[in-house]
Amino acid sequence: MELFVVRIAGSLLAAAFAWAAIAKLANRRAWSRALEGYGLGRSTQAVAFWGVPLAEAAIIVVMLAFSARAAAALTVALLASFSLALLRAKEVRGDRLPCGCFGKASDRDYRLMLLRNAGLGVMAAIVLLSGPEEGLLAAASTPEAAEFAPAALALVGVLLAWWTVSQTMSAWRKKEP
Repeated sequence: MELFVVRIAGSLLAAAFAWAAIAKLANRRAWSRALEGYGLGRSTQAVAFWGVPLAEAAIIVVMLAFSARAAAALTVALLASFSLALLRAKEVRGDRLPCGCFGKASDRDYRLMLLRNAGLGVMAAIVLLSGPEEGLLAAASTPEAAEFAPAALALVGVLLAWWTVSQTMSAWRKKEP
């Protein structure tokens, strides 16, 4: 796979985890409320409160500075643990679970959160299978002019998909009693 595509996937992962980590640290009260909704034990919740944002920040640093593949492997492990936590909490609380992902503690359908994890997992798989051994900053080279148009179209596509999903979920929430 082209290094340019791998760099885009790795950069999107780094941006997503940066947003998530910063949001959790900036709104610790909402993050704590979201964790309470998963029925974790007190000690597990305390570890997750600081451990999750720390792991998300580690992905960013490792992805950019050290090893894109190692960061992708860490991403897959983190997403797997998030997904298992969702499935465990779903058995106890039902289909709607708190999401402390990007600074909000609102309840969301667990399937949407699993779908988000799958999308991030696909990007992580691209980096894991085809990424450079070094960090993305070390592997960076100047993209050719012909690479900008496809990258811009891909970015627009991702933004439109995100907007469509968010609008659909908003409409579904409004219809619920």
